[in-house]
Order: sequence, then C-alpha cells, then structure tokens
Amino acid sequence: MILPAYVMLFLTVTDCDTGKVLYEAHERLTTFSISGDKIEDCRKQGVTRGLLLAHKFRADGFPNASANVNCRWVSTTGEPA
Repeated sequence: MILPAYVMLFLTVTDCDTGKVLYEAHERLTTFSISGDKIEDCRKQGVTRGLLLAHKFRADGFPNASANVNCRWVSTTGEPA
C-alpha cells in the first residue's frame, strides 16, 4: 500500500561562530512542480531563500551566518516516506 506523501522543506540559518540557530522553518511545499522533480524544486527554492536569509543575518551582525536546506518526502501521517 502506497501512502500519499508531500515534500517538506526544512530550512535553518545558524551562526557558525556560536552554533546559535538564528532562523528555523519547516514548510510543506505545494504539489505543483515546474521541473517534474519536486525534491529538486524544493532544494532550489530552499537554497534561494537560505541565501537571502543568511545575507540578512550577516548584515545584522552575524558575519558567519550559514543556511542549511533539507527537503524530504513526508507521508500524510507525518512519518518520513
């Protein structure tokens, strides 16, 4: 039996000097895919957002802010698919 699933974006911005988490988000992405590969679309969207957020935090006094992007399939029950 195949369970319905969706792609989830996990985005974290961290200060590499202290290890402090500056921003964290988990977001369910839409079912529409431009390229036909939902994970790749998620990754590209996450990287774009992560770069913008890291730049914002660098301007706000965290010169070594870094973004981490993770995209994975999650079943509708909330478990990894």
